[in-house]
This record gives sequence, structure tokens and C-alpha cells, in this order.
Amino acid sequence: SFLINNLGLMFIAGIIGNNWLAICSLPKQRSSIRTNEVLFINLAISNLITNYLVDLPDTIADFAGRWFLGETFCGVFRVCADLSETSSIFTTFFISAFWYQKLVGSLKRGGAPVQLDSLRLVGCLLAGSWTVAAVFSVPHFFFVEVEGGNGSEDDCLDVFPNAIAQQAYDITYLTVANALPLAGIVFASVQIVVTLSQNRRRIQSHGPDPKRQTLREESGTVESGSDDRPSCVASAPRFIFIFLFFFFGNFACLSVSTKPLLDHRDLVFVR
Repeated sequence: SFLINNLGLMFIAGIIGNNWLAICSLPKQRSSIRTNEVLFINLAISNLITNYLVDLPDTIADFAGRWFLGETFCGVFRVCADLSETSSIFTTFFISAFWYQKLVGSLKRGGAPVQLDSLRLVGCLLAGSWTVAAVFSVPHFFFVEVEGGNGSEDDCLDVFPNAIAQQAYDITYLTVANALPLAGIVFASVQIVVTLSQNRRRIQSHGPDPKRQTLREESGTVESGSDDRPSCVASAPRFIFIFLFFFFGNFACLSVSTKPLLDHRDLVFVR
């Protein structure tokens, strides 16, 4: 069907894109690793977990028309779905905060130091995000069943003791692991785009200093296309493109990772 073919194409695109992201983010020298490289590598790892352990088995099950991978891998499948989704969202939030401090902070506060530009701090934040992701995802391994629902073929289903337990889990998970970091991502993204656009327009309205331009031309130091803009403002379009690319690309990946949860929402309650 069209849906299965579309999922197959997204799976292949995700494998290629996330492997490319991981390879390009690897430092050329071990001693020269930077904070943003660590964040992008972590994002690629989170998405590759989705690609290999969530999208691939789910696509195979869709082609087969039923879940045939057993109850043990059903638990692994559910764990990886929430683990990779939560880690991806938190990593995207950290990337948003990093570039917010680096770009907005440098423009508004005259080159203020970037607090997140610390490997130790980022390492602690990533360890904490994986811990939170594990807390929400590991219980799925023990509360799953493979059975047919409403006369359908075998399916991998979540099992909750009762409806109250399901509601409590859903509300907590959506608030802590989705709503809060997503709000931070949107805020940082909007602030970055607005701040860089405002500074770009302000610099363009002022134009280059004629005296400084004349001196540079006389000294022969002017290169084609150079200007007096700060480096972070001069490269604003590139930052905006990269930021929006990973922002929307990550959510496209998350939409695939949550697809099994939406498709198999016929939950079983143990009485």
C-alpha cells in the first residue's frame, strides 16, 4: 500500500541521513571535539535507534500483516520507541539552547560566554536525558503482550494495569518528555530567527563605513563580498537554514517513531 511504501522510503532516508549526520559530526582529531559535534552525534544515535529498532521491525510487520517477532522483541520494540523519541527531543532542545546562547547571547550581550559550550556540562545533560528516557521507556518491556485485537492478526500491544495507570503515565510523559522541551525548542528557534533577522536588517540599513571602506581599498585588503558584519550575523542565513532543517527533520523522524504507538493504540487492561 501507499502507507507502507512511504514508511519504507522514510526508513531508507532516515538511515542515510542520520549516518551522514553522525559521520560529518565526527571530529578529525580526538582532542578537537566540540560541544555541537557531541550534540549532533547524540542526536544521530537517538534517531538511528529509531531507524533500526523501531521503523525497521514495524515496516516488516506491516508487510507481513501481523506481529511475528515474538513477545520479547515486542518489549524491546516498545522500549526503543520511547527511548529514542525522548532522547531525540531532549537533544534537539539542548541544540536549540546551545545556539540560542551562542547567537542571541553574543548579539544581545556583546559576546557573552556560552554556558553550554562545555563538554562536561553537556555530558551531564545528555546523561540526564538518557536517564529520563530510560525511566519512561524501560517499564514498557514488562508491560506488553502480543495478541490479536478485535479479531485482527497478532499485534504488539501495551498493557496497563488499569485506565488510571494509563492516564497517569500519558500525562506525565507528555508533560515532562514532550511539552516542556518542545516549548523550549520553539521559543529558542523563534528567538534565533527573529534576533538574527533584526540584526541583519539593522546592519544593512546602516551600510559600511565609507572612510573605513576607502582605507581598506587603498591598502588592498578588501576581498570580494566582504563586509563589516559580525561573523555570526554574516552567516545568519546559513544558521537559520541548518537550524530549521534539523528542527523539522527531527520532528519528521519522530513522527515515524511514534507511528507504531498511534497504530497500535488498542491497549489491553489487566483486571
